Amino acid sequence: MISTQDLPETNPYPHGSKSYLAYNHAYYLFMSSATFDSMCGRVLGFLLQEAPSDEGRLHVADEINSCTNAKELIELSEWYMKHFISAFHAAKGPTPAPSDHPSRATPDDELDMNIDVITEAPQDHWTAKRQALKRNRFRCMLSGKFDLAFHSNLEKKYNEAEYERRRISRAADAASNAPAGSERNSRAADLAKEVDKQRKSANHYATALEKFPTNPQLSPTNASHIFAESINANIDVENKKAYAAGIWAAMDRLGHSSFRDELDGTKIHKLSNILTLDVALHTSFDRLDLWLEADPIAHTYRICGLENVVRDLPATVRFTSQHPSYELLDPRYLKMHAVCCRFVHMSGVAGYVADILDDLDEGETQVLSEDGLSAKLLDFALLGMRSSRVMIS
Repeated sequence: MISTQDLPETNPYPHGSKSYLAYNHAYYLFMSSATFDSMCGRVLGFLLQEAPSDEGRLHVADEINSCTNAKELIELSEWYMKHFISAFHAAKGPTPAPSDHPSRATPDDELDMNIDVITEAPQDHWTAKRQALKRNRFRCMLSGKFDLAFHSNLEKKYNEAEYERRRISRAADAASNAPAGSERNSRAADLAKEVDKQRKSANHYATALEKFPTNPQLSPTNASHIFAESINANIDVENKKAYAAGIWAAMDRLGHSSFRDELDGTKIHKLSNILTLDVALHTSFDRLDLWLEADPIAHTYRICGLENVVRDLPATVRFTSQHPSYELLDPRYLKMHAVCCRFVHMSGVAGYVADILDDLDEGETQVLSEDGLSAKLLDFALLGMRSSRVMIS
């Protein structure tokens, strides 16, 4: 289990290098007696260690080394706490409701899996959810549980078709037994055709249901964005544009300047940025308590996180797409999300952020701590919450 840690006393970088000097600055701040200052030191030290690339690490090192005093180091730490975490951390709010929208996956999707489909990138949340479900064969990508709405809809459609078959079959029998030449008897042929139509429809849904294992594990599922959907939502709201710009600036500093264009606007809904997760795992993923770390085998990941979250999950998972036009998750996005998760847990920021967000969700806030940390994080928390509930999954 990953948890708050001290910065190692031994500097892990080559003596005299930029990273070596930067780590020393972070470590000296970490050794401060002030709780807030010490945390800021951990933030900078672990950010150096967890940077996703050498380019990103050198950029962070240059920023740290450009600071001339503890006040500037603390301000730099605050900037990363606000903008790096905001890229992935979503306010909990009420338990996310499962998608129950007219555009959700229909039973025909399962049987038409191999038929040509529209390949244009999804332009909205609901289209993204539908396509992600089809890509993942209507299952949570980590637990393997089947989407409850999809399975329930199959059963409803089967029951409706079977009921109509029986009802129309009775009418067809009555028509065929009616006196020859009567109006009722003249409808017998048409009713027989309708019975056959309903029989085929019932068989259609029955075939789909037979593909499920006996007593399948079912759960509501959500479309879970790696980079938070809220980044590009309500961009005209006061301060929101600056909030989004800060997030992409953080990605630039960590060596991924291309992310801004890749995920701009509705491109935040591209399938490479979306997992299908059951409701509980979606909440944990958004709150940085669950993440994926790449395995040497392509598109294979180790499932990592808090013990109570990953306890019943497999150790590893391999992703495949059920249709070649539906792209898999981008390993770079998952890596950056994992970096953020490890960073917030090792630095000790996670607990503070969670407490603030929980209080805000409940309509109350604790008295801000004298060390200043709660006040600093409250700003980012409020910005995130303004848009995190724009759309539930």
